[in-house]
Amino acid sequence: MQPINRAALKAYTPQARMDFLEAVRVWAAFFGITKKKIEEPTAKGDTAVIRGKEYPKAIATKRASLETRFKDQGYQQTIEALA
Repeated sequence: MQPINRAALKAYTPQARMDFLEAVRVWAAFFGITKKKIEEPTAKGDTAVIRGKEYPKAIATKRASLETRFKDQGYQQTIEALA
């Protein structure tokens, strides 16, 4: 087994963190949550419409708890915690 190249790991870590943060931002925006605005989903039968796309109602329930977390803890803190 080869030893871990700590220098390479230290060089990669900051970029990996930035990549994770960006991935979570994109994921939140996909469901209508951005730093400037939280879009409200609308119910349509057994589906929820978020940003013009239909999802099962279960997604809306999970999104609602995530929305609460963003409102309670703040956008940046939630992004960092999720990343």
